Order: sequence, then structure tokens, then C-alpha cells
Amino acid sequence: MKKKSVRALSLFMALALIMSVMLVPSSNVFATGTSKYTYTVTYSPNGGSGSNRSYSVAANTYHTVSNQGFTRSGYVFSGWNTRADGYGTTYQNGSYICVTGNITLYAQWKTSGGTPTPNPRKVTYHPNGGNGSQVSVSVPMNTNHTVLSQGYTRSGYTFAGYNTASNGTGTSYQVGSNLYVTTDITLFAIWKTSGGPVTPNPRKVTYHPNGGNGSQVSVSVPINTNHTVLSQGYTRSGYTFAGYNTASNGTGTAYQVGSNLYVTTDITLFAMWNTAPVQPRTVTYHPNGGSGSQVSVSVPINTNHTVLNQGYTRAGYTFAGYNTASNGTGITYQVGSNLYVTNDITLFAMWTVAPIPPRTVTYHPNGGNGTEVSVSVPINTNHTVLSQGYTRSGYTFAGYNTASNGTGTSYQVGSNLYVTTDITLFAMWQIEQFTITYSSNGGNEPDRTYTVGAFSSHTIFDQGFTRGGYTFVEWNTRADGTGNALNNGQAFWVYSDITLYAQWSRNPQRFTVTYDANGGTGGLIDTDILEGSDYFVKTAQETNVLNPQHNFWYWYTRPDSLDPTGVSFQPGDKLEMDRDYYLYVIWRTIE
Repeated sequence: MKKKSVRALSLFMALALIMSVMLVPSSNVFATGTSKYTYTVTYSPNGGSGSNRSYSVAANTYHTVSNQGFTRSGYVFSGWNTRADGYGTTYQNGSYICVTGNITLYAQWKTSGGTPTPNPRKVTYHPNGGNGSQVSVSVPMNTNHTVLSQGYTRSGYTFAGYNTASNGTGTSYQVGSNLYVTTDITLFAIWKTSGGPVTPNPRKVTYHPNGGNGSQVSVSVPINTNHTVLSQGYTRSGYTFAGYNTASNGTGTAYQVGSNLYVTTDITLFAMWNTAPVQPRTVTYHPNGGSGSQVSVSVPINTNHTVLNQGYTRAGYTFAGYNTASNGTGITYQVGSNLYVTNDITLFAMWTVAPIPPRTVTYHPNGGNGTEVSVSVPINTNHTVLSQGYTRSGYTFAGYNTASNGTGTSYQVGSNLYVTTDITLFAMWQIEQFTITYSSNGGNEPDRTYTVGAFSSHTIFDQGFTRGGYTFVEWNTRADGTGNALNNGQAFWVYSDITLYAQWSRNPQRFTVTYDANGGTGGLIDTDILEGSDYFVKTAQETNVLNPQHNFWYWYTRPDSLDPTGVSFQPGDKLEMDRDYYLYVIWRTIE
């Protein structure tokens, strides 16, 4: 009968959980990952009017903290806290909570101008059949209470501590142990017959990391007693611990750390894991010298946050928006504008003061061409450094400096100068230099570059460049030789960067003419014939070619006279000596 009741209760709880999930307002949840688990977010009036309100939220999603309309006579609502006494984590309406477990948010109350008021709870000691009176002790909420001995006795029994259930099926406490008080609680004295055991036949509760880091741990627990589920400190990279389950795939009964497990048999609790949620970021509003408190708002990462008016004030100043730097040198945001949140950020209130005479920034040419220029700039503001177009022959403009000799603070054109007083910026000058590059222009060596002073004389010198089949001739300002020609040892004035290209003369080649008897005897190889020289085809007698029963006919560049790709030559023909020749005798049979 007991098993049927438990099953019926489990079915009822499951149906209630499904209905609670269906009733959660979707506008209050931001998904951070897929999860089949849900947790409960409970709002407690904490002494105010109204009753607890609970919302079922999918695990590892963001829940928007909302106004529940709780009130309390003589008090002002000041936000929410994870502890009733206000010493936990604080949240304001509109902030976000990443839900990784069941959580209760307690309304915080303060008297006008005061601080939140704690609420004590009552611990009641009950003799539970023994001799002695029921005793109640007032304990501050959310504090540890040391369990006391009330001196209870019972004839024929021995005192065996306390339990939160009169039949001993609740949580057990021994005298001197700590009881963390969150609500009113009654501790019942537990009795055992003299010399007898309280709870026979212990059972084993086994904790399993289920893919996480850590060892399997087994705990011996008396049968038919409550066991407080323990945290074994299991971790898993990329995942968040989500409690335990009696099935490794999460289809069994779920238990959270600190909950009660009624032990009737050996049982294994498997660690459950959810993919780690992306943590929200904090936008902090800072009064920056104004009146009002610093306010922090939790915002989902990579989302737009509408900049809020926190009502900051400052005597003699006007609120001028926010800035990411307290001195106003960062990024400016106005109330109502969007701030794209990628990291924790602080917005400092900006203040404008009563008009103060502007300051003068003076630009000085410092030896260059141009006139001194003065610019009026509001005090305590950034001034963008300007180019005044100063020039100086033989020099390059190198920015400004607060000292004419360059020993002060340097500024470049376009940089910010924060103006607090009159200041002079002196132009800085750097002597110009030019480069002379010697290019091998097809030679074997890489280019060589030299730095020389502007408007100075440079004497050209040999670079030792080489090129196969060519002889160095001179230098030229153009690679194709159509520029100005220059020679080693010649000097010239350098007015800009310049490249000198090596000029090359190709060395003449030597070729070979081969005379092939083509089936006859004899032949000749004429070698070392200079490119472009006059050369005339030799006779059969000069080449000593013979073939019985045949007469010499002509020379041909193919061994077969019927090959149409060949070219014929007669003795005495002139050859263009720009390549090697191979000539075959074409014979005519003697009739």
C-alpha cells in the first residue's frame, strides 16, 4: 500500500511540474542552452503582505526578476536577496538570474532612510514522550544554532538525540551540532530502549561522478532514515553540475544537494550535467561625484542594454549623460541609448559645470614657415591637435611638443590634448633623408639600398654586380636605359629617393655548323663560329663527303629530302649565324 501511495504522489508532482512550466511567462526567460530540467524561482514577501509565488524555469536559462507587488506597513521595498537577512546576493527588478538550481528571492524591507530588518525564527525542543517541558528558542534567521540538551529523560529509555520528525524519519541532530535556521522548526527527542540500537540494518548511498571529475563515494546510512544529499565537489569541463538522479541518463528521481533522501535500500546517485551557461555581464552605474548609490544591473552577454536614468544629482552641476571613463575620455552614452554589452562595464555619470573662461592652445612653427596660430578651447575638455601646414626646407614635420627643444610632451596631429591651462605646441622638425637603390636589373645579386642626407652629393661606386653572358656597361635612372646615364665615380645631387639600374651588354655567342654524309662517308664539324659573322656553306670536296654510285645534289636540314619541314642550301650560300646548323647531304643516284 505504501508503494502505491508513493507512485501516486510522484505522478501528481510530475503533473504539477509540467503545469508550472506551461504557466511561466516567456518574456521572463532567456535561453542559454538546451536542457530538459526545470528549477523553481520562488518570491517570498519575507514579512510583507502576500504569499510566496513560485515560477518553474528551464535549467540554465535567464529569468528576469519582476515586481510581485508585495507591501509591508511602515517599510519600503528595497529589492530582493537570496537570503532573508539580506546577506546573500542582491537583485533588483529587471535584472537577470541564470537559473542553475532552485532559488528563493526574499523581499528586502527598510524603514524610511533605514536598512533591511532581519526576521528571527523559532527552534522548539519537544520531549516526545519523555519527562520535561517543551522549550522554544528565538534564533536569527539564516544563522547556525547550536543544538542544546534540555535534560529530557524517559524511564527505560536512553536519549539518542533529536529529529525533525517525531518518528525519527526526518533529519537527525546531536547535542552540540549546528542547525542552520531558515524557518520555524521543532526538534523531537528520540529514545531507544536501554542498550538497544536506534536504527538497525544500514544501507549504502553511492555517489557517482557520471562522466565528471572525482571518485565514486559510498556512504553508510541507517535504513528507513533521511539522508541529506551531499556535494562531492564533482566537476566537468564545459558543464554545470545540476544535482543527482537515480538513473545515469536522468530519467529517474532527481535530488539536489541538501535535500532529503529517504533510504530504504542501497541506491546510487548519478551526478547530472548541463552544458555551462554563458554568464551574464554587469553594467554598473557610478554617480562619479554626484549623490546617489552605485547600481549594478545584470545583462545577458552580447545583447543591447537600454541606458537608464538613475536620478543622480550634483550641486552646481548638470547631468550630461554617462561615459566609460570617469574623466570623460571614454565612450559617451545618453539615457535611452543602446549599449551593446560584451563585458562588465562601468558607466560614470558626467557633469557639466558653470561656465569657466576657455584656455588658449597656441601653435608655433619653431623655425618652420608659417605663422603662430592660437585656438580658444573650453577648459577641461579634449582638443584635437591640428595640422597648421608648417613646412621647413630640408626637414620633415614630426608633430608637436610642449617644449621647443622637444623635451616636453609630444602630440601628433589628430591626437587628443586635454586642456586644463594655456599651452603652446611647438612644431618639431626632422632632417630629411633619401634612399639610393642600386638595382642589378636582371643580374645575379639583390638590390642594395643606401641612406643619404637630403640635398647632399653622392658619388656612384661599383657594386660588383654580375650577369651570365653579359658585361656591365653603366648605370641608368630607368631600367630600360632610356633615362639618365651615369658611370662609377660620377657624383650627383640627391633631391629625392632614386634607383640606379645596371645596364648590360650581351656577350657575342659562338655556334657550330655540322655537315653529315647522310649514308655516305666523310663529313665535317665547323666550330667556334662567331655570332653575326659571315659564313658560307661549304662544298662536298671541302667536307670530304663521298657515296659510291651517287652524286652530291645539295645540303638539307632534314635527312629525308621528302620531309617538307627542312630547308635546302647550296654550297656558297650565306648562313645567318644566330644559331647552330646541322646539314645533311642529299644524294642523287647515278643513272
